[in-house]
Amino acid sequence: MTALEALHDVVRYFNDHAFARPTGQPALNVTPQQVEGLFTDLRLESRYQPLISVRDGASVAHEALLRAFGPDGTPLSPEDVFSLPGGSEEMVHLDRLVRTLHALNFLANGARGDLHLNVHPQHLLAVQGGHGQVFETILRHLGLSPAQVVLEIVETGDSSGGDGKSYEAHLARAIAGWRERGYRIALDDFGRAHSNVHRLAWLSPDIVKLDGTLIYAAEQDRRHASILSRMVAIAHDIGAVAVCEGIETPRHLELAIAAGADQVQGYLFGKPASLAQLRQGDGDGGASLGAALDTLKALLAELGEAANAGTAPAQPKELAA
Repeated sequence: MTALEALHDVVRYFNDHAFARPTGQPALNVTPQQVEGLFTDLRLESRYQPLISVRDGASVAHEALLRAFGPDGTPLSPEDVFSLPGGSEEMVHLDRLVRTLHALNFLANGARGDLHLNVHPQHLLAVQGGHGQVFETILRHLGLSPAQVVLEIVETGDSSGGDGKSYEAHLARAIAGWRERGYRIALDDFGRAHSNVHRLAWLSPDIVKLDGTLIYAAEQDRRHASILSRMVAIAHDIGAVAVCEGIETPRHLELAIAAGADQVQGYLFGKPASLAQLRQGDGDGGASLGAALDTLKALLAELGEAANAGTAPAQPKELAA
């Protein structure tokens, strides 16, 4: 059996079992370019953005992101898509469908490293128990294990329109279930609006993704750069990997390195794109990756030379005394 035949076989299984719908409409479809998802009259596609190790410039993971299109090709935001389900059952179906779509495309493109998948807050509120069990079964059919998957969550349920305390209770149960099955947890957008250090310690995620607004603020003055460094230190204090999001320029990258970040993510390394585009350097997704990695390596070399000479590397102009 060829790889393409195997992919068709897996998709057929999911359409017949995991995502069977009363309408008989298939939920997944294999095209020459990728696997697509189908929800109501929308076409769902996968895009990915690499997470880059600051230590050696390696691409250690990819975050999967949803792109959706209406019947006439008009793009819809993920927020618009997830506002469509009419109830809990349909929300759970959509959230699992999107994550399965991303896992299929990840597998079909032979990607390496970890796969970051977002879990919608409404999914957490809709599932009462056995968190991660159904999706673990799906992953096993794909030849993947929970150990290869990082589930990204947001800190509070404000975006779900529900009670924050109710969301926290559901989140605690979900994290316990996910960890029991071997998933790792990433807390996304930390540092935005309602972030709470005590809640961070309580959730104890494996990865803390610092919101892009922090790097933008750090670019403006030394005070915010110091705040960014302290937030990275807090992530390290709880034993988490610190990721700086929103890295769009070499200056942002330099600030993230100075703050002590472990990994970086952002448009400097490529806009979200298909894995094939990222690998080939085509389109918006892959065009800047090589240049950005060269910048990172140059900065690391500068830091190494400064360490060997016993001097501190030069600060960005805005942060210089």
